[in-house]
Amino acid sequence: MTGLPGNHITGPGVIGSIAASSPRSFQKLLQEKWTMNIKNMATNLGLDFEELHEILEIFVEATSSDLAKLESALSSRKVREVVEAAHSIKGAAGSLGFEDTQMLAKKIEMNARENILDGSLEDAGAIKKTLNVISEALQRIGSHEPR
Repeated sequence: MTGLPGNHITGPGVIGSIAASSPRSFQKLLQEKWTMNIKNMATNLGLDFEELHEILEIFVEATSSDLAKLESALSSRKVREVVEAAHSIKGAAGSLGFEDTQMLAKKIEMNARENILDGSLEDAGAIKKTLNVISEALQRIGSHEPR
């Protein structure tokens, strides 16, 4: 799961335990924090709100595509494709400051380079949950800056 702008969670274990204990309330919390922090994120990146909204939509779309490739490669145990998809997700997440998603993707990539794929589907699932939260937050707030 990625960190929220200005609020970073430091590991998939923490995220997994919080999400597993109360997935619905955890998702609601993330959506609320996204709505509150998206304006700050735009400022930190030197963008106006509409530009950031568009970039986040592109991020969600591209990362969702990479995630589908990752899940397929993991299912078929194609190590090279796992490495490539995880690397792509890692770069996109890192460029926007989503440290936790970047770290999860890096973990998947580095493990795959060592031919270790066990546990990677769970990490991919955490990334997917984050993308869903971002997507829902973007839909909820629309393309106009929240007040």
